Amino acid sequence: MPDTGMSPAGAGRKNIFLPLDKSRTMSLERGLLCPECGELLHRSDIEAFTRCPFCDHSFSVDTELEDFILTPMVNEWAKQQQELSAEEDDLLLP
Repeated sequence: MPDTGMSPAGAGRKNIFLPLDKSRTMSLERGLLCPECGELLHRSDIEAFTRCPFCDHSFSVDTELEDFILTPMVNEWAKQQQELSAEEDDLLLP
């Protein structure tokens, strides 16, 4: 492996996010591009480990990567809470 002058964790590299569906220019779902092997990774590929499953590259953890992983989970949780709240309101109506 060539010496890049960076730590093994890839410090100093900015994470690159791209639309997963390249045919749709306004795709809301994004993927993370691995700078080592070039694979376009889905959130589920790295949500448990911040390493590329193809080449074991360690991504630099920053707020953008945290948002990439957590935002869909938080949105799903909020949606479920709204649905539960609506069901509770229906039960309280006479």
